[in-house]
Amino acid sequence: METENTETALVIEVETTEAERLAAVSAASRRLAAATTQRAWLRPFFLWLAVGLIVGLSANLSGREWLASEEGYLWLVALAVGAGFFQAWRQRCRLMGRLAREQVAAYRIMLEADGLRVDSERGSTHLNWTALEAVEDVSGVLILHLKGFQALCVPHRNLPEGSAQAAFIARLRERCGLDARPVATYGCIPAPRPAGGRLLADLGRNVLAGFLFLALRSSAARWLRVSVPQLILLLLANIFLSGGLDFWRIGGDGDFNPAGLLPLFFAIPWLLLAAWATARAGMNEGRTLAGAVALAALWLVVGLLWGALSLLPVAAWRALEDAAPLLWWAPFAYGLLASIPTLVRTVGLLPEQRLGAVLAVVYLMGLPPFIFDQKAPLWVARHDEAVEAAARARWQGTTSEAVLYAQPRLLQEALERVKPGRPGVPELFLLAVGGYGGQDVFLREVQAVQGLFQERFDTAGRSVVLVNNPATVAEQPIASVTALARSLVWIGQRMNPDEDVLVLFMTSHGSPDHRFDLDLWPYRFDDLTPERLHALMQAAGIRYRVVVVSACYSGGFVPALADNNSLVISASRHDLNSHGCSHEADWTFFGRAFFQEALRGTHSFEMAFDQARVAVAEREAAENFAASEPQIAVGNGIRVALRAVERRLEGGRGASR
Repeated sequence: METENTETALVIEVETTEAERLAAVSAASRRLAAATTQRAWLRPFFLWLAVGLIVGLSANLSGREWLASEEGYLWLVALAVGAGFFQAWRQRCRLMGRLAREQVAAYRIMLEADGLRVDSERGSTHLNWTALEAVEDVSGVLILHLKGFQALCVPHRNLPEGSAQAAFIARLRERCGLDARPVATYGCIPAPRPAGGRLLADLGRNVLAGFLFLALRSSAARWLRVSVPQLILLLLANIFLSGGLDFWRIGGDGDFNPAGLLPLFFAIPWLLLAAWATARAGMNEGRTLAGAVALAALWLVVGLLWGALSLLPVAAWRALEDAAPLLWWAPFAYGLLASIPTLVRTVGLLPEQRLGAVLAVVYLMGLPPFIFDQKAPLWVARHDEAVEAAARARWQGTTSEAVLYAQPRLLQEALERVKPGRPGVPELFLLAVGGYGGQDVFLREVQAVQGLFQERFDTAGRSVVLVNNPATVAEQPIASVTALARSLVWIGQRMNPDEDVLVLFMTSHGSPDHRFDLDLWPYRFDDLTPERLHALMQAAGIRYRVVVVSACYSGGFVPALADNNSLVISASRHDLNSHGCSHEADWTFFGRAFFQEALRGTHSFEMAFDQARVAVAEREAAENFAASEPQIAVGNGIRVALRAVERRLEGGRGASR
């Protein structure tokens, strides 16, 4: 407050808080950093980065399943990098805090004709006007920069009020020769206003502030209205928004899902913790509520954008192809980026404190949704009890004790029905494998292929079907790696190795790491990979073979199985999906195009593949599916063997029937 104003001196009594003194120290340090190069923060950062790499490598070598995975390794490195940044930032904050505490908390400053006089408990100091180099306004504190990278802080509350304050600043600038340069302002952020008591009006202002925060507008904080009821309303609005979107998608014929509340409430503590951590980093915990309200408003708007994307039709997402995941996660990524300036402006962080907002957003709001992915809808389609009962009955057969004892017999009987090859007659042998038991399309496909080959390729008495399906477990052998290995060895012993050809058809789901799905609940079968299938084929001693793999990512089987005596066909490229695996379908896209359509008109597998590849591409384009790009690899040896089979089938179709 102003205590004396004479013609010769203007006296200001100054009382400062630690946060205000920190602002002065920070302002002086910025000027020092501009004149010098500071790399002290690099040492702890790279130290923690090295620790993360060593821990990740050790986990990899120790064989820990999650830590040794690529995902776990990346999380460890990310946490190590964050720890490095945090330690470097905390080290700087502690240094700045110590310097701020060493500043004088209360003093008297007098503007005299020839300079400034500063009186404190440490004594009296006279500073000529030439010692004052700059005037800066930072977060409600007037900073007087002195030579030697020192600074004095004068809080606005200690300055004269109204026009007298402007006159004081003008007089200060005039005396120190700063007339031509305006007062510098940096990070002067007013405190958000408290709520006015009208819930709906204040809620509307907060929603508008959320849009402005998302647009990165500096004026957003002025619209914010802060109170505990407003925070609760914004959080509840986000929950009702999520439930409303689920209701819109499902329709009225649905049920409330209590399990969907947990993921929504799961995010609330992390949001509050991020606001508190940022306010604490800015040494202004009183603005924790303001930061939480600002984040809740921002993420309500992000939820609106996400909801709009969720209402796009399936055809639109298919048309986007590889860009679809990027578009879906864009609101989340942008919301995280916008959360940083939102906290900075709402809490009022100095430049040296802003890394705290970055760390809080990345590690308290960004990582938890990925580590604890528990998304569930609030409104779900109503379950049909009759359908559920039928589904339960469908799978009860697989758990019957009789199935366990019948399977070895069923496999042996199927293998014993395989006739030996006729010397001098090039013939085809068929082994069809339906891997996934949860969808009937694979059962229908292997049965249809068996019928097609008996009709057109003379495989009656020389075909075996292995299939996983609850409807056939008591009648047909299941598809497991063990059953596949036994079947290959048995068929190999029935074939004439110099002239007969094995056609191995496998249809199921596939994974990005090229694992062919052999699944029959509740049993757990061994994985079938390209390398393991190659080993099984080699062990069976089968010379000529045609392998057709219809599954997502099935192109991964082509390089592992291709050789001079093999024709290998896949329904998709190694990194792409194939299509048509629905429970109600009779064929997958590739299965229909290759077997049902192309092989009905030719005995040439290569010609049929060329026709099927075109047909599949046309159907995928018509239905807005991403291209699957079927693959083929043909050796010269298998070409010769297949031509002999083709000539026999073309010349003796009547005899074969």
